[in-house]
Amino acid sequence: MMNYYELLADGTVGRSTNGSRAAKALGLTLATDEEIVYGYDGKRYLKSRCPAVPQQTLARRTVAELESKYNLPRPVRTALLLAHAAGQEVDAQLLGRVREIETAAQPLRAGGGE
Repeated sequence: MMNYYELLADGTVGRSTNGSRAAKALGLTLATDEEIVYGYDGKRYLKSRCPAVPQQTLARRTVAELESKYNLPRPVRTALLLAHAAGQEVDAQLLGRVREIETAAQPLRAGGGE
């Protein structure tokens, strides 16, 4: 199927249609058989030009999912780690979950994202 589209200055796809009559009426002159897809940022791209999700975005999403899944926001994780470091008894399974989240958060802290 042929897609007719306009290419915006930032490299994203503006208006588009797969009908030649509609394309002519809209003044769309670029055509491709390539699929038009939505990127991670919500903008539309030609499939071959769609940017990959940045590592920090993936890490942020992973941390948010784990925090929600285990109900362990950062202040709670910090308190548990401090208690463990002070020699207090902390459940091993809970400590493992805290470490899982903290490991996922490392790229964010290294890049200043958290």
